Amino acid sequence: MDKAAGAQRLADLGCEVVQVSLPHIPSSLPAYYTLAFAEASSNLARYDGIRYGTRSSQRPETTGSNNASYKYTCTRSEGFGVEVQRRILLGTYVMTASASEKYHVLAQKIRRLVQKDFDSVFSLPNALALHSTKVSDAMLVNRPAGVDALLFPTTTDSAPFLDAKDPNPITGYVNDVMTVSANLAGIPAISVPFGSDSAGMPIGLQLAAQYGDDNLLLAIASYL
Repeated sequence: MDKAAGAQRLADLGCEVVQVSLPHIPSSLPAYYTLAFAEASSNLARYDGIRYGTRSSQRPETTGSNNASYKYTCTRSEGFGVEVQRRILLGTYVMTASASEKYHVLAQKIRRLVQKDFDSVFSLPNALALHSTKVSDAMLVNRPAGVDALLFPTTTDSAPFLDAKDPNPITGYVNDVMTVSANLAGIPAISVPFGSDSAGMPIGLQLAAQYGDDNLLLAIASYL
């Protein structure tokens, strides 16, 4: 089934379907993972086997100043999987003094641009934005110009088979390109199954709405 069939389904039900431009969406993927890795590194720092988490049974051959470092290394190597360790290492790097301005600060700026992209197309103002117009009950009924929700694919392809594992972790990150922008912007989004491809694998469609417009989002999703 063509992914455009979702838009046609809503049009047949009386929705007005228009195209909008979100120019900074292509930059949302690297920005999201830069921030996510940094947060993972910071949040998981507490799991050292002393304050939180499991503790390795390995013991150093000698005692001294390296004892604690050895214990931390063994504990975190045993307790965290490959993907978690990868995120911690990359997150620690992007927050270093030499890389923070180039990666972490830049990612925060891109996040703000993505938020502004969404705010520019939605009919309702963002209640969290500075100097934003207060969202009243009347605005929810008689909405200003703009779109009420955005419809786009959940992923760039249909669902893969369970045993179709790609050894390259970047492939998994790229598949998130359609979903991470909602996380960056802090807006509600929902993914719903809509038909299947020629191989019988399900296709997901995603709906996103303005912050606080969850009820409308769920109502529209119920028709897909």
